[in-house]
Amino acid sequence: MKTIKIFLASSEELREDRIAFELMIGQLNQDWVPRGTFFHLVVWENFIDAMSKDGLQQEYNKAIQDCDIFVMLFFTKVGRYTAEEFDHAFGAFTAGNKPLIYTYFKDDLILTGDIDQGVISLLDFKTKLKTLNHYYTRYRSAEELKWLFSRQLDKLFGQSQDLTMEITDATPQSQIDTIAISLANRFLSDVDARTTVDTNKLSMAVTRASELTRHTIFLLARDVRSNNWADNKPLMERAIPIFETLTALDPHKHYYFGQLGYAYKDSTKPNWSAAKDQLDHAIVLLGENEEGTYPFYQFNRAICLIRLDTSYAEGKPSDPVTRKAILKDLRVAKQGLVDFDEIVEQPYSVDIRKWRQVNNISRND
Repeated sequence: MKTIKIFLASSEELREDRIAFELMIGQLNQDWVPRGTFFHLVVWENFIDAMSKDGLQQEYNKAIQDCDIFVMLFFTKVGRYTAEEFDHAFGAFTAGNKPLIYTYFKDDLILTGDIDQGVISLLDFKTKLKTLNHYYTRYRSAEELKWLFSRQLDKLFGQSQDLTMEITDATPQSQIDTIAISLANRFLSDVDARTTVDTNKLSMAVTRASELTRHTIFLLARDVRSNNWADNKPLMERAIPIFETLTALDPHKHYYFGQLGYAYKDSTKPNWSAAKDQLDHAIVLLGENEEGTYPFYQFNRAICLIRLDTSYAEGKPSDPVTRKAILKDLRVAKQGLVDFDEIVEQPYSVDIRKWRQVNNISRND
């Protein structure tokens, strides 16, 4: 049995993420131990809080040097001891290529009233990482963190699942979830021959996956779409089959339909009608009482309406019904988007600018 030691360092503010990380390691061991690999997680709670010859922090540092992987989580601050643990890990890696170092920054909302002097330590640490040419990975939820790190383990120690195996009624749920995430990860990777995945098998795996795993896959697909819609449309389009599967599985989540609508609209060959239908459904699910909560739904639907307008295609003003519908969506978007005027001036909003000109509509209208 091969044992891989992983040291986890973080501040107390990320306690929930630490717990989720620990649970993930336990879940991974259920899949990896039968294949001869055990992940041993080392956290500060494992140490007896008593004086040792060199002090407790020195015991942590010795443990770091003995580990194969060092993982650091940080958010609004980097404590003195966490920073020291990173320095010790980086020094050990520089001297002997061990442990491998992974740093994850939680990218989340924070109230300005909660910011204190600790933020200076965060900024200093980010500067240090840049100086060392060591770049951190952003994550927005514990689920995303778990997926990001499990992907690294797959790369380091081999694929944890045989992706060619068929899912049956006898397949354990944990194994189905691992296969589903692995297939989604491969499918959403750069488009080349090595990442070919059968979409039917992917759809089946997502369908059989647990609710938590499906949500994780949704987050992955959403990030691929939002990060690539402007500059890498072929990669962005890889999110479409996943969104299509999710909308079929759960017709009650507006964000499934909203993301699918965005993807149809921003494809290499946009499907304006299908995009509008999905955005219509997302807005209905969101409800009239929440109108404006997701103003990009209305903003993008307005673009779809413009592109579907035969009068606009001929360079003529829209008929009264179409004009009213487009103006309504744009007004909701303007009310909900602080930087609406700036967005309208972007290259991707050219149809809105042209439509306003053809229809003699000012910004104030």
